Amino acid sequence: MNRKIHDQQVNINLGWQFWRVAFLAVLLVCTACGTGIATQTAATVPPTATPQPAAPTATASTAVMAETPIVQAGSPLAVLSVSASAQSAEDPPQFAVDGNPETAWNSGADAPQWIEIDLGAVYHLEDIRLLVLQYPDGQTHHRVWAAQEPGDYWQLTELSGATVDQQTLSVAAFQPEGLPAARFLKIETTQSPSWVAWREIEVYGRPAAGELGVQPAQVIFHNGNILTMEADQPVAQALAIAGEKILALGANEQVLALKTDQTRLVDLQGKTLMPGFIDSHAHLFNLSGLPYNEAQQLALNNGITSIGEFYVDQPLLDNLRAFEQSGQLKMRVSMYLVYNNSCGETQGDWFKKYPPTRNPGELLRVGGVKIFSDGGSCNVPAYSFEFPGLGMGDLYFTAQELLAVMKNIQASGYQIGIHTLGDRSLDVVLDAYTSLMAGGDNLLRHRIEHNAVIRPDQMSRFSASRAVLSVFGAYPICRKVDTQNPLKFDIPNQYQAWEWPWRQLIDANPEVIVAWQSDAPIFGMQGFEPLRHLFGFVARAEVAEDGHICQPPPEMLAGRVRVDEALRMMTINAAYALHRDQEVGSLRPGKFADLILLSDDPMSMPAGELYGLQVLMTLIGGESVYCAESASAICGANASYDIRGVWNYTMTASDGNTYDTGTITFTGDPARGAYVQLNIYKVEYHGEYLVNGAFVTLTGDENWQGTLTNANNMSGDWQHDDGFNGVWTAVRQSP
Repeated sequence: MNRKIHDQQVNINLGWQFWRVAFLAVLLVCTACGTGIATQTAATVPPTATPQPAAPTATASTAVMAETPIVQAGSPLAVLSVSASAQSAEDPPQFAVDGNPETAWNSGADAPQWIEIDLGAVYHLEDIRLLVLQYPDGQTHHRVWAAQEPGDYWQLTELSGATVDQQTLSVAAFQPEGLPAARFLKIETTQSPSWVAWREIEVYGRPAAGELGVQPAQVIFHNGNILTMEADQPVAQALAIAGEKILALGANEQVLALKTDQTRLVDLQGKTLMPGFIDSHAHLFNLSGLPYNEAQQLALNNGITSIGEFYVDQPLLDNLRAFEQSGQLKMRVSMYLVYNNSCGETQGDWFKKYPPTRNPGELLRVGGVKIFSDGGSCNVPAYSFEFPGLGMGDLYFTAQELLAVMKNIQASGYQIGIHTLGDRSLDVVLDAYTSLMAGGDNLLRHRIEHNAVIRPDQMSRFSASRAVLSVFGAYPICRKVDTQNPLKFDIPNQYQAWEWPWRQLIDANPEVIVAWQSDAPIFGMQGFEPLRHLFGFVARAEVAEDGHICQPPPEMLAGRVRVDEALRMMTINAAYALHRDQEVGSLRPGKFADLILLSDDPMSMPAGELYGLQVLMTLIGGESVYCAESASAICGANASYDIRGVWNYTMTASDGNTYDTGTITFTGDPARGAYVQLNIYKVEYHGEYLVNGAFVTLTGDENWQGTLTNANNMSGDWQHDDGFNGVWTAVRQSP
């Protein structure tokens, strides 16, 4: 990474020996010590360098800068938002809190400057660590401020003395009495020999639940098997939610200690809770053929909480914005606007009217721009070999042409995702990315989509490209052997080992982020079922429509990955690919409570049985958006809804076509069964309904069963006496 500091290039040298000054190690005193809760403080880590002559003694209010012992404190807290007094064009303040020391906030100006952080809730602070970005070495002076309410700051400490690039300053080391509780932090720099900048700012702490006016735990899930996707605490027993976010997680007794009179306790009965699935590349709204409400509910029912919608033109953008503004959007959707269409025809710079957004917690955002580098859905993927009857496929760019397009898009701040199916197009894309990155960092997380055919000689090139990779999970093995319904592009047998070689790709590029994509419904509507993809990643097999298992050929079996790798690809890695990894994708305090409940533990199941897993519950921002009837004891029995009023419904037949739209009117006492009227094809149907927790049953002329996802949305199954059936969704029209 290169950074401009007073017009000079700062070249990172990780082997550089820093000037160090010995300082008395200060241990933090916290009530969570030894508890095992996610934000607990652990033992002191000793200095790694030989101590030098002691520095002058610090006063109570002013500390001399020194390389100090670092106290371990779990994972850094997630940050809700960050702002700064100024920034250079390419180094926004978000880079100071992105968990990556290779990126940085650079004010692009001399002192005085400041950067301000909102943690989203009040935490008992355990440490604030500041990773210095500075050239040349010299005297600096900083003030650290804290507040529980916006603008109501008090000064924690002053840090004054000589500092050097890549030095870590630990605020806790200068506060032997411990740090207070705060939500807002401001680091103000009043003296610096270079432009004011920070490589990284990490804040550690534990929730101040029920204290200082902080929202207490509303729900605590306990007695569970909680898979966090966090390396420092991969498994927990209990998790607490306050508002939209995770408050704490850890052992049962530690998290249950946060219970108040307002807290609802949910016994998970040993079931597995984990982050919601994140589909980094799909076509849920533009290709599924379903009304938006139904398409969304299909994804939610299968545990997908965030998605990358990867072909967005002007009409779809307008429709999705209207869908969000109507209050019906529940899941997190990142839109990728098209530069060219699937046939390679350029659509112009229309997308520049809609700049990318990365506001924490937003449901709908412009994520980036999609480029097609070769054929596939239109024309033929660009292969290096002759495809029977179709030649070598259709390549849309040379490397230089693609590079020019990428530079233009990158200059406007967009992430780029490039559709790349064939190995010949992959050559072009790898060349273009390698030139674009020029050995630097992929700060915008540009991506290569699909990567479906990779030659052995291409394996080693991904690291130099710096690209994030988006790959398929469930291979359509059954269609590969079905002569009646063959794959559109089934490559010749001699090249079969080049197709979807994920094991080899990961092993050859361990530092590259590989994320899951379904690309659904390209291979059918079952593509919106992430558990099929998990089975496909790990077993490389597929469940046929009649229930039998289609087994892969040996060369494809060699590409399988481990369960833990696949789960990361489908959660935190996919979140990274969508620039949402600071919000979702793993479970830690301060992240949004986007969770799913599974029927079993995928980490302990044989690979061949993974296809039997089921999603029992889906939460987004702590709110239930799907609950299976079999999970009523966990997510349904504690809910109580009054559904009286008029609802607008959509019925979809089992063939995927819309059957009817109309209204349902509920009247009477919903607890004991009451009157219901449906208008189907302008004919009135009558019967009774019963609400049991979150479950609704309609009986009479029509038989419907459904689940209330919240007070204003429900969905379920319908069936006529003649066996005709399908699914339905309903949205409350009026109370």
